[in-house]
Amino acid sequence: MIDIKDDETNAQAATPKGASSLIAAAEDADILVNNLGSARPKPFAEITDQDWLDLFQFNVMSGVRMTCHLLPRMVEHGWGRVVCISSESATTDEVATMVVYVCSDQASATSGAALRVDGGVVRYVA
Repeated sequence: MIDIKDDETNAQAATPKGASSLIAAAEDADILVNNLGSARPKPFAEITDQDWLDLFQFNVMSGVRMTCHLLPRMVEHGWGRVVCISSESATTDEVATMVVYVCSDQASATSGAALRVDGGVVRYVA
């Protein structure tokens, strides 16, 4: 089991290279809970391209990378679970200062929903 709680491991999960070491440590996992996420509220006009890219890497791609690696094994073994947890902000009007977070949260929710038809091993929790 890998429990990503500290800032160093969080940062590691947001990059392809860092995710590789986490994936290696979870090679035999049959349950994956994607719950990594962060919000960095800012007025829309102050959000930089890098803010968008960083939060998308952190909130969306961290879970996508883990899922893409572990899902084929789960399907092959006929059992596994991918639980994608997002917040209700993906479906509410908290857009004013959290637009990047809301967009990345919706992307996580959508990618989780897409997995329902890819092997039937996913559960999405908002």
